Amino acid sequence: MIASRLTIAEARTPTEVWTDTDVRLAGVYYLTAHLLALESPARAMRKGEAPGESPYSAERKRLEMIVSSGFRTAGVSPYAGDVALYGDE
Repeated sequence: MIASRLTIAEARTPTEVWTDTDVRLAGVYYLTAHLLALESPARAMRKGEAPGESPYSAERKRLEMIVSSGFRTAGVSPYAGDVALYGDE
């Protein structure tokens, strides 16, 4: 069962979209854990969660947001090479 859920998670986490290897691996693992948490034996152990949700799905959604947002650099001017930064003079 674990191997089949891992295969599904890998297929739903394509390398073309999830280009950062570490983030992709985390995404695969969170999705695998989520899919396993939805199985009958695990469902009985989870209490207080909405149907179809798990702690793993929330983390996977957070990673999906990061991946879909693309690369971002905050606080750095495109002209950073033209000015002194952080005490460089």
